[in-house]
Amino acid sequence: MQAGPQRYTDCRAVDGDTLACRQGRVRLRGVDTPERGESGYRAAQQELRRRIPGGTVTVVPHHRDRHGRVVGDVYARGQNVGRSMNADGYSKRRGARR
Repeated sequence: MQAGPQRYTDCRAVDGDTLACRQGRVRLRGVDTPERGESGYRAAQQELRRRIPGGTVTVVPHHRDRHGRVVGDVYARGQNVGRSMNADGYSKRRGARR
């Protein structure tokens, strides 16, 4: 996996902690939002969508998960999207995957 920041384009929110981009799927590192069918799922998905206007983000990759997704720090408009999602209460309180 290439180290250092990478530009990902045409991104859309799959759910509250995963993006589907032209370059592949990206999981926000340190974020675990509610799954489909759980309370808060739709709000987290919509909030992630709002935080990536234009669909272009910068990803600092950390590793790949068991599903082959890049897990990394995602930045949009100069903000770490995962940290801000956590700070604003969109992550589950306990058992967050890191």
